[in-house]
Amino acid sequence: MATVALTGGTQYYIEVGQFASNTTSLPSQISGPLTASTTNLAFHMQFGNGSSAAANYDDTDPAWTYAGGSWLTYSATGPYGGGEHYINTLNSTASITINGGAFTFLYSSDTNRSTAIQVIIDSVVVATISQNGPHAFQQIYTSPLLTVGSHTVQFKNVGSGYMTVDALLVFTMYDDTDGGWTYAAGSWLTYSATGPFGGSEHYLNTLNCTATFSFTGTKFILYYSSDTNRANVQVTVDSVVVDTFTENAAHAFQATYKSAAFSAGPHTVQFKNVAGPGTYMTIDAIKILP
Repeated sequence: MATVALTGGTQYYIEVGQFASNTTSLPSQISGPLTASTTNLAFHMQFGNGSSAAANYDDTDPAWTYAGGSWLTYSATGPYGGGEHYINTLNSTASITINGGAFTFLYSSDTNRSTAIQVIIDSVVVATISQNGPHAFQQIYTSPLLTVGSHTVQFKNVGSGYMTVDALLVFTMYDDTDGGWTYAAGSWLTYSATGPFGGSEHYLNTLNCTATFSFTGTKFILYYSSDTNRANVQVTVDSVVVDTFTENAAHAFQATYKSAAFSAGPHTVQFKNVAGPGTYMTIDAIKILP
């Protein structure tokens, strides 16, 4: 059996040829036996979850393209991965193509940094940020949510001062209405408002009700709403109970539970209502980290 790696977004064709029963020499791609009695050919295709390609790109990753001047590198313990690229040339750019639904850009700030850096996604300027401020490593700009897929991101120095590039962290957010969620053990309800991520959340007050999600990555962040009628939540990853936390606290939208790190690869997480001070469990969204 032959195994062929396929590339997402590429169209493929399968061609089936017929050979005489006395054929003694077959194409190299076919391993026998193939005879006149061979009337059925079976094709087995396996698909991975290509919706989220969470990844970390340090400044030295070859996926980056640095242009518009002579970029320099700085090594220290502060930046992500121990280094960063920098330049003070007007209109210099750092570009990268990613596959995902959002990203976090890391840079270092200082008083000699550029006051205006354009963030360009798929040829559209979506923001202008300043790196000028007190000295600090691993400062953060988080992109707006994007359609999940391939995107080209460019950072362009259009201000006065140095622009730094530390790293780009690609992640994907899945709202409570995403088809990847499985809600079980009760009649889950939805609540729509301006507070939750994406404008809605799922909730239920049934003991042992569950919300399950499969992902590929090393960490996740669950978003929920806290309140004084909320329950304790048991967290199970790959059929192993790893933690229990409470949603019971003062009312707040987009409260978060952050997981520990897991081995890179596919995982299934389940959130289970185990009651406690209150009875309601809420699911707002989940962020998958590389």
